[in-house]
Amino acid sequence: MSSIGFSELVGRYFWFLTDEYGFTKTESRYGSEPFSDGMIEFRSPTTIIIIRLNRGEIIEQIGPILEPEIGWLSIAKVAEFLTQGRDTSLVDVSKRMEYDFESWIGYRLSNYAIALRKYCDAFLRGDFARWFEIQKWFLKQMEDEYRSMTGLEFPQNQRYVLYIKQKEKEQR
Repeated sequence: MSSIGFSELVGRYFWFLTDEYGFTKTESRYGSEPFSDGMIEFRSPTTIIIIRLNRGEIIEQIGPILEPEIGWLSIAKVAEFLTQGRDTSLVDVSKRMEYDFESWIGYRLSNYAIALRKYCDAFLRGDFARWFEIQKWFLKQMEDEYRSMTGLEFPQNQRYVLYIKQKEKEQR
C-alpha cells in the first residue's frame, strides 16, 4: 500500500459522504509525504466530519456545522453511546501489531467509515435531535474516568463543562 497516501485512503473509505450524502471534501496537508500529518474535512449544510492524521494517530470528529468545535465529538464516542458499548471495533487496538503503519491507518479508517454508515445516518442527514444527550453522556464519561483515575471530582471550570452548562441554560 506504499503507493497510496492518507488522503487516498480517506477517499477510499469515506466516498459515500460525497456520493450518497452530498458532502463536500476539502484537504489540508502539512507535509509532502503521503502519510504526513494532514486533515480531510467533509461538510454538508448541517454536518461536519473531520479526519486528521496527527503524528501517526487518527483523530476523527463529527458534529453539527453550526456548533463550535468544542461541541463536536469523536465518531468512536458517538458509536459507543449509540450501541451502549457493544461495538468495540473503534477502540480495540489489540490488532495494532498485526499491521504495518499504512495498513493500520487503513484498518482504522475503514472502521470509522463503517461506524458512520451503520450508526450515524441521522447525523449525516442533519438530524441532531439526540446530539445534546450524547454530549451530556460524554461529559459524564469524562467525569467518571477522571474520578476513577484521580479520586477527585472533575474540575467544573473545564471548558467542556462550561460549554454544556451554557447549552443547558439555552435549552430552558
